[in-house]
Amino acid sequence: MSEKRDLAIVGLLLGLLGGALVLATSVDLARLGNLTIEFVLNRAVDIVHGVALLFGSVLLYRGRYSTGGLLNLILGIVVLILGRNQLGGVLALISGVVGLIANEAKN
Repeated sequence: MSEKRDLAIVGLLLGLLGGALVLATSVDLARLGNLTIEFVLNRAVDIVHGVALLFGSVLLYRGRYSTGGLLNLILGIVVLILGRNQLGGVLALISGVVGLIANEAKN
């Protein structure tokens, strides 16, 4: 296996874990009795970020290293700024950096 492929698989796994964590925090069943428009919009934003992280990770795996890495890097920063899920944001950030490194690695 080439270095690019190895780094892409590491980026994929980190991105999938980060996206899954962001999606898991969007499903807060304890607060379902307290539905407000703010709660629904916050959860919708979390779901969009989680799905986009999963999409960026798949892009890494499919060979679009710079696109997937940049997408995961930006989404990781956004998740960290919003303060939703710190661990998911850090994993997405690392996944993005690994994806950008994979773009520059040798075959």
